[in-house]
Amino acid sequence: MAATSRMDPQPFTVEQAAALGLALRAPPAATSLTWEAPCSLMAALAGAVEIGFASYVRAGSIGDVTIGRYCSIAAGVQARAAEHPTGWFSTHPFQYQGARKFPDDPHYRAVAANRPWQPFAPTRIGNDVWIGNDVYLAGGITIGDGAVVGARAVVTRDVAPYTVVAGVPARPIRARFAPELVQRFLALRWWDWDLAGLGEEADFSDAEATLALLERRLEAGALRPLAPPRHRAERHGRAGYTLSRLDQPDNA
Repeated sequence: MAATSRMDPQPFTVEQAAALGLALRAPPAATSLTWEAPCSLMAALAGAVEIGFASYVRAGSIGDVTIGRYCSIAAGVQARAAEHPTGWFSTHPFQYQGARKFPDDPHYRAVAANRPWQPFAPTRIGNDVWIGNDVYLAGGITIGDGAVVGARAVVTRDVAPYTVVAGVPARPIRARFAPELVQRFLALRWWDWDLAGLGEEADFSDAEATLALLERRLEAGALRPLAPPRHRAERHGRAGYTLSRLDQPDNA
């Protein structure tokens, strides 16, 4: 169980978030926000959002998204566009959102229905992902660990780990590394380990040499898991948010 920092719902301010290692542009509108400190979310937020250690989003609109560690996401990303049912009688939300679009119109209320439909499918962005400016991510896709998405791409399908994609629709351009090296990166999962002090010894411009250094340290038992502070803010309607510290036991 997590150690609950605040049981009673209250407003969650930018200043409170900063004190817990989360940089925000404005108070969040997300229903649930989970983060590892430090990180930065300068985008508009909705739905359930999770972001890992040292990741940042410059600006844009995201929701129902999980973002891994060490991700670099440029301004203008769109990752919560609603999907419409293309195989139904109509693509219009009058079939599944009730009268939400025009609640004050009696005729529209008489037309509207509430058939089951999930317009927002969760999107997963892996670790060490770089996403360029003004990228659109369709709901329900996965961007693999180490992937790169070129500016203004429209991504409608999963992106394989350590693959560079670009275009409309986004298509694979090249792999970042040879297949054997990619498999070593995925086996090590370097973002799961505490890299404190690594920069004193590693030449980061030599990817394979740095990977080999970490592999030797892991084999020697000289690496420890990364364990950053982990928090969650849960919204309770207009009452505000409750805050939880997820990386500590209840008696911490």
